[in-house]
Parts: sequence; C-alpha cells; structure tokens
Amino acid sequence: MINELKRGNLRENGIEDNLCGQIMEISPVAILVLDREGRITHVNAQAERLLGINRERITDFPFVDCLATDHEGRPFPADQRPFRQVMSTGRPVQDMHAAVQLPDGKRRLLTVSAAPVCDVSGRVERVVFRLEDVTERVEAEKDRRKSEENFRSIFANAPVGIYQSTAQRLVSVNPVLAQMFGYGSPEEMVASSTEASSFFVHPEQRVEMVREAMNTDAFGSREVEYRRKDGTTFFASLRMRAVRDEAGGVQLFEGFVEDITGQKHAAEKLRESEEKFRQLAENIQKVFWICDRKTTKMLYVSPAYEKIWGLSCQSLYDRPFSFLDAIHPEDRPRVAASLERHRGGGKYEEKYRIVRPDGSIRWIHDRGFVVRNDRGEFYRRAGLAEDITQRRLLEAEFLQSQKMEAIGHLAGGVAHDFNNILAASLMHLGLLQQSPQLTMGAKESLKEVEKEIMRASKLTRQLLLFGRRQAANMGVFDLNTLINELLKMLRRLLGENIEVLFKGSGKPIFVRADAGMIEQVVMNLCINARDAMPRGGKLTITIATAHFSEPTTKLNSNARPGRFACLTVADTGCGIDPAYLERIFEPFFTTKGVGQGSGLGLATVYGIIKQHEGWVEVESTVGKGSSFRVYLPGSSRVPDVGAIPMSEEARGGSETILLVEDDLSVRRMAALSLRKSGYGVLEAANGAEALKVWERDRQKIDLLVTDMVMPGELTGRDVAERLLKEKPSLKVVLSSGYSDDLVEAQPLDDARMVFLPKPYSNVNLARTVRRSLDGKSNHHFQPK
Repeated sequence: MINELKRGNLRENGIEDNLCGQIMEISPVAILVLDREGRITHVNAQAERLLGINRERITDFPFVDCLATDHEGRPFPADQRPFRQVMSTGRPVQDMHAAVQLPDGKRRLLTVSAAPVCDVSGRVERVVFRLEDVTERVEAEKDRRKSEENFRSIFANAPVGIYQSTAQRLVSVNPVLAQMFGYGSPEEMVASSTEASSFFVHPEQRVEMVREAMNTDAFGSREVEYRRKDGTTFFASLRMRAVRDEAGGVQLFEGFVEDITGQKHAAEKLRESEEKFRQLAENIQKVFWICDRKTTKMLYVSPAYEKIWGLSCQSLYDRPFSFLDAIHPEDRPRVAASLERHRGGGKYEEKYRIVRPDGSIRWIHDRGFVVRNDRGEFYRRAGLAEDITQRRLLEAEFLQSQKMEAIGHLAGGVAHDFNNILAASLMHLGLLQQSPQLTMGAKESLKEVEKEIMRASKLTRQLLLFGRRQAANMGVFDLNTLINELLKMLRRLLGENIEVLFKGSGKPIFVRADAGMIEQVVMNLCINARDAMPRGGKLTITIATAHFSEPTTKLNSNARPGRFACLTVADTGCGIDPAYLERIFEPFFTTKGVGQGSGLGLATVYGIIKQHEGWVEVESTVGKGSSFRVYLPGSSRVPDVGAIPMSEEARGGSETILLVEDDLSVRRMAALSLRKSGYGVLEAANGAEALKVWERDRQKIDLLVTDMVMPGELTGRDVAERLLKEKPSLKVVLSSGYSDDLVEAQPLDDARMVFLPKPYSNVNLARTVRRSLDGKSNHHFQPK
C-alpha cells in the first residue's frame, strides 16, 4: 500500500477516501498515517493489535518519539528517525530496523517503512507508515545463532563422541571421538573414513545400522564393537538417527558414541536416566498412561491420575478399566465404544465427565495413540488425559457474557424509546394537574396516574441500568461510609426476623462510582437475600480489598489484574438451584410467583457493575445460602465534593429558548410547558434544523435545550459545541435517557452545560432551565 501512495498525490481528503480506508482495514500489515506534526490520524485494525491500544485512544500515542532506537537499543540520531527523514527529504524510508516501547511496557522489534503523501505542490502533507512486527523472527534468529554456537560448543566439548556422516563417509567428528578411536585430530579421523572402512565397524553391521536409522526419525540405540586406529577394539553405545530434509529425504546421519566398557559406568547412566523419567512423570500435570495391547494390562500411569481422578494409581494397575467406573453414566457408553475401536488400532479422542469420590465433577480430554515396535507392529497403546474443567468454565462464562451483552443492547434500546413516551406523558399530566376545574376525585386519579408513570420510569431505569446505558453521576467515595449510611434503612426494609451484620474494612476503601447506583446494587442484593429467607436468617455485608495477578484472573473471564474493592452480600437462605445459576442475571428471569417480582433486580445489579467496569461472582448451595461478591475498581483519589441538589422554586422567565428534540410528542409538550412559564420557544426536530433556526435568530436565543442523541449526522453535543463557538455566552441544557458511548467519551466539563435526565416533569424542566439561565451550573452530569 505504501508503494501505491508513493506513485501520486491523493485527493485532499487523502486517506479518508473510502477505497483507501478499506484497503488499509483489510491490509495484513499494520498501517498508520501521521500528519505533519507527527500525530496519528489513521490506523488499521492490524496496527491496533500491534500497538495494543484502542482505536479511539491511539491518536494520543507518541508514536514518533517511541521510534528512537534500533533493534539493539542504539538510539537513532535525531535527523535519522523515520518520520523526520521523510519530512525533511520527501523520500520514502524502506525496511528500517526500529524498536518501540508499548504502553503495556513490552518492547517490540519492528521493520519500518515510511512514505510521504504530498499535495499537488509536492509538499509533504502526511507520512504513511508500514510496520511489521519482527520480534519473534529476530529473537528466533538470535536463538538459532545461539543454538548453532551451543551446538558447536557441545560438539567440541561434549564428553561423548559425536559424529555426522553420509552413507559413504564421515563429515565431521568431535575431538572426544577422535581420541576414543586413537587419532591425533578430528581431521585425521575424517580423512581416514572411507566406504571400505565402514566407519571402523564390520560392514554388515554398518549396513544394518544405516537401514535402522532410515526407518525412523528418532535416535536408535544399540551396542557396537568398534576398531581403533591401532586395531584394538572396544564396546560402545551408539545412538544414531537420520537427519531428513523437508521432503523426507535423508541428508545426514548423526550419532553419539559412548564407551561402555565399564559396566559400572553403564549402570550409573541407567540409574540417571530412570531418575530423569521419574522426575518428569511425577511433575507432569497430565495423566500419561501406557498399556499392553493384547492383555490390556496397565504398564504405567503417572501420579497425576491420583490428583485428577482422586483414585490411586494402584487401583488402575489392579483393574485397567476401573477408570471407566468414575466416568459420568451419560458419557460412559460413548467412551467405552471409542476405547473398543482403539483396541483395534482406531483413533481415540474423547471429552467426558468424571465423578470424583468427593462427588465433584471434572471434565477430561483423553487421547490415545498407537505404539509400534521396531518391526512396525502395534503392540502398545499410550495416551494423555488432561483436566479441562477450568477451560470449559471459562468458555461457558464467555458465551454467557455475549448473551447478556446482546440482551443489554435490546433492553437499552427499548427503554430509550419508552423514556420519550414517559416524558411526554409526565408533562401532559403536569399540565392537567394545573387545571383549576379539576374535582377532588379527578386530582386523586391523576395522582394515581403519576404514581404509575413513576413506576414505569423506575422500570425503564432498571432496563437502562442492565443495558449499561443509564447516565452515571460519577464521584469518589468510601464504600464503608456508603454502607453505614444505608444500614438503618436496610434493617427497616428487611424486617426484624433478619439479622443484618456489617463487617467494614477498618480503613477507607475509595471507589469512583455513582453512589446512587451502588446503593441500588446493595438494595437489590439485600432484597434478593430477604426473599431467600422468608422465615428469617442472617445477612452479612462485608467490605474488603482484593488484589488480582495475571494467573489469578484466568479463573474468571471477567476479572483482570489490579486492585479492587470487594463488596460481599451473603445470606443463610434457601440457596439457588444450580440449573438457574447461569440465568439469574437475565432480565425478567425469576423463580418467584406471579406479582412477587419483576425479574429485574439481579439484572440491574449486573448492568450497574458492568457499567462501572467491575464484575459479580456468585456462590450458592441449596439449603445453605448464597454469597454475591461485587468487584469494583479501587480509586486512589480523595472523595469528590457532593453536588448541590436543585431544590429551588421552579420559576419562569422571558428569555428565548431553542428547543431541539426529535420526538414530536416530547418536543410539543416541552415547548408548551416552557411557553406557559413565559419563555419564547423556537423548535427544531434535529441538528440540521437547529442550525437553520440559529442562523435566522441567533441574536435573541439565550438558551439551547437539546436531546443528546438524534437522527442525522449531528448529535445534540455537536450542535451545542458549534453554537458555543459562535456565542460563548449561550447556556446549554443537554437531555438524554441514557449515556451513549458518545457521552461516555466526552464528559460534560464545560460550566455552561447542564444535564437533564429523561423522563423529566414540567417542574424539573422549568427548574433546570432557570438554573442554567441564572448561571447555577454546579450540578452536572459526569460520566465515567
């Protein structure tokens, strides 16, 4: 792609061109585009993976400064760094070796090519980089050279004789072998080797050794009687094998020769070999087994069998097929049939469950292999059995996480549209309640309607929380303090027949979170525990810290390394049926009777904790109770100052407001409500219409009230920022029923902006508008 860019100038929109963008994205190599200042403007997916940085944040990565050294760590002169070379010379740089330090601390070795992208005048506008990660290749080359050096060192200094040969003559021997055969140097011994000499052994034996080596790729070991230079003989142990090329042809033979004249020496070597095998067998984490094909007698089983099966190895020696008794009844017939096929030489590979003596269930991946003797006869079976329980659990957690994510998106979308309906209904209701002709009965009915709308609003909020689209008012606070303040209300809520114990950490544990949402989590977990203890019991809330390392996090697919606050809510209730554990966080899933729960309590907990970048773990035993552990990222910051609640009177005014809302019902009711409060209102259904109204009446507009997410290219945030550039004194109220990714990526840190969550009433709308116009903008929405 870089060569293509060098052939000519791109159009002014450059790499944004759709075709180039597609080429970049499907390119198998990492590609980055830098502007004249060295800032990254475009990357493809391969570059994201290589640099280990999210695409939305990769523009902050100081790529130019990171390419400062070569593969050996030697710094480049300032004018020889790739970017500066291209910018100063206008010529491409090809295959420069450079090293880069990634944000995760890892150092990668790259082959860097860079090419200029010029405008019509020949001025370099951008620089396109092509990166190839050659870390493994360079390291492999180093390893290869080191291996060759090691081989030469071993070859020259090994205490045993080593040789390489063709079928006709020796190619090389080491000094030990030359000395062993009575020669003054390796060169003398190689020169004396001819086809007639048969390499100092009887010709017939030599032919047999070569034939044996050609029939196998492994070392063949045998005892050989050799002739020295002076004609004397000695016995040696020869380990010889054929070295093959990629096509399978024999290139060389190599052998190791050891003098075994002394039987004591040979016995010692045997004991050393047996000890090495014993250490390997006792420390391997998989069950390695060998059995005789005909008798089915177990010849060897590694000690891992006792750890995984929970049964003694001796039981398998006594009864070779006793391991079948531990296999789950549902899997046993399938495994037995596969083993029967394997006895005849067929393939054997099965995954099955075993039931250990303690009743626990483990998943096993078992593979069997045919073992042949030197005549090619199938005479033994061998295999490896591996405990894959943890792997299957992680796979199941991943699938569950994907399912919950999909449900969350659906719930969030439904709740967003429902919020607009509720907002319009709430404002209609507010106008009706202001009517002086209402009878007392009508007023009571309207109050009931208002209660039902608020119930629906609460249900919508729970859906948004589950879908992680509810706007979060983030702050730093001590988790111990929050629970302490909740205890009195919790005890009143749970009733006198439930004993509530709180075990604080003894020192502050700060988290950055939405305090209201975390209170909701605690409330939902406690209510869930109460429902599990209809006859009373004990509920224990514990606060602690948890530190996770990389190996630890492999036990939970949601976990990650770092320091976390751990909130545990444990009860002594009825427990959860194992069949329901995988579904308890799904929205509307409940085991309670009709009218006893919406099925959103635990789903809301799941959504809130996911939104706070944490996770939830559950342990439960039927009849003994459940324990929910909530993990939240810890914070080292001091607590934030709390926001001042908006409790002042909802006063009106005479200013002019530009109201931008795509939902017609919400826009009509909001405009009507604002006009009844005395304001002038200009309406727009989307961002494009809002800009047209602004062009016509900008001088008299004092406040912009806009929905955050609207159809079209412009969001409410885009409109607000554009208008604020033209009129810095403009006040802005942004409204939304959920925090979309757009909001999460751009916190409301502008003092001229205020956030109004949906659904809102006429009173809340009027109070927020008046507050913004009066400059009381200390109550802001602060997403994470």
